[in-house]
Amino acid sequence: MKPKLKNYLIIGGISVVTVAGAFLYWQFLKIKDYVIKFKRISVNKIAVNNLDFNIYLYLENKSNIKYTINKQEYSVYINDVFVSKIVNYAPNEIKAKSVNDIGVNVVVNPSKVIDKLKGVGMDFLLRPEKVKVKIDINLKVSVSIFKLNIPYVFESTLKELLSKKNE
Repeated sequence: MKPKLKNYLIIGGISVVTVAGAFLYWQFLKIKDYVIKFKRISVNKIAVNNLDFNIYLYLENKSNIKYTINKQEYSVYINDVFVSKIVNYAPNEIKAKSVNDIGVNVVVNPSKVIDKLKGVGMDFLLRPEKVKVKIDINLKVSVSIFKLNIPYVFESTLKELLSKKNE
């Protein structure tokens, strides 16, 4: 092979790898360009020592890459008091350029939550607009062999969460 042709092939190969790497990096940045919105809550069971419900969220993936959420971690705060950490290991496939539903099942002991939230109990029934809910969300995502975290903070009031507009 002639030295000039060899040099052109090397330069061309480096250029292709560089452009492909830049495109993949741009797509990974786009994966972090997402929108998460609260969809609804559905209650499965209410008992003195067991509250079982599902939380549903919308996740809009603005990138051209399909990825999988392997793990979801939710740290729940009510009126700035840590209530519970919820972890979901069920994988969720997120399609490219689409809005996807994410669900997580939550099972808590209401009496333990009430112990942590002394003084807020009556607000749940009488003034739900005064009950502030904050959820720190961390989604563990994998794309091919790459892994990354998608953080998000959700804040609302109990009244907003229970209103009809979220259904």
